[in-house]
Amino acid sequence: MYNSIFKRYHIEIINEAEYFVGSSDNSFKYDLIYQDSEDVIYAPISKHGIKVDKDGLYRSAIILATGGATGVNEHSAVIDDENLLVCCCNKVFSLRLPDLELNWIMEADMATCFSIYQYKDSYIIHGELSISRISRDGKIEWQQSARDIFVNIDNVGNTFKMHDDYIELMDWGGFRYKLFYDGSIIDDEL
Repeated sequence: MYNSIFKRYHIEIINEAEYFVGSSDNSFKYDLIYQDSEDVIYAPISKHGIKVDKDGLYRSAIILATGGATGVNEHSAVIDDENLLVCCCNKVFSLRLPDLELNWIMEADMATCFSIYQYKDSYIIHGELSISRISRDGKIEWQQSARDIFVNIDNVGNTFKMHDDYIELMDWGGFRYKLFYDGSIIDDEL
């Protein structure tokens, strides 16, 4: 679950694994449904419900995507000015707050987007296959991949950590990387 405050609004994002478009059996009826046009021919893998409350429910939306499954966590969304950015599968959705109007959808990783962080006037996406920096209007500024995926199954050390001058990364094989915010690799070592 993700919870945050925007002005006087409470923002909540939850996993909605049991939601099906058009079903009368859904536990909640969302005001808006967003799905990338490339994904509509496939059944959604991840479904994230978004609710905006201000003395009661103000607006709601659900975002749907195919690709590597994702869950909602404290780093799967970020609020930047009046925009809410949410990772869902391999996509990033940008919604305008508080009305949840869709700004854009973009594919930030070929497999899965684990987390999103604001960095100056852009965003850093921790994906499974790459680390990406995207602009506020959803354009990829750079992407960097490694020898293997950015997942650490042994949970030894951080797979992804942002520092002032660089990003510290670890891949599946245990290789560690330091990546400048311009996308260049400082070094890599086992």
